[in-house]
Amino acid sequence: MKLADCKERMDKFITALAGCGNVSISCKAAGICRATAYAWKKQFSTFADRWADAMEDAVDLLEAEAWRRSLEEGSDGLLKFLLMAHKSEIYGEKLKVEHQGNIEITWDDD
Repeated sequence: MKLADCKERMDKFITALAGCGNVSISCKAAGICRATAYAWKKQFSTFADRWADAMEDAVDLLEAEAWRRSLEEGSDGLLKFLLMAHKSEIYGEKLKVEHQGNIEITWDDD
């Protein structure tokens, strides 16, 4: 494959990945196999960086949709999840650890 073809396919892959977050779907959009995508990711640091950025974009889309659904459709589950993610100190799960009995501490002076 020529360098220009590789660049074009890389761009198509990254664009698709940013929109869906799915490697298989993005590979189909770019006309490449998964092995090629992962080889490029391993071989080209710039492509790996773009891949990471595209995944962040895809997650941002998911988060925006979760916000929309929680507010517009009244999804209490999504609302709770978003509050736990963004205000974990208030809405996160609380863990209480208690210990009964003795604790023995030893150490070597070596």
